[in-house]
Amino acid sequence: MSAERLLHLSIEILLDLGNYLINALSLPKPSTYAEIFKILCEHDILPRDMMNSLMDMARFRNVLVHGYIAIDKKRVYEILVDNLDMLKYTAEKIIYRLDELEEKKKR
Repeated sequence: MSAERLLHLSIEILLDLGNYLINALSLPKPSTYAEIFKILCEHDILPRDMMNSLMDMARFRNVLVHGYIAIDKKRVYEILVDNLDMLKYTAEKIIYRLDELEEKKKR
């Protein structure tokens, strides 16, 4: 259960940061969580080859939040093992862009 919660929080944080960055850059407003990652990839903030995986992760967040009975424990494990580096990389890229924006404001 704790792995599911940590995965949920990790995805949620990335979505919140991504949405904040989208707003800060005045990019198109997403209508779904998955679109947050799509917009970031389409605007070359995140690599385009990660778009489908990130969008799938956003959709899986919905399962974690709303489908407790139907959560596939194997899928949680696979995401954590196979995509942990992608989660870290995504966080680093978004935070880097936010830092850039903050530096521009200071000038």
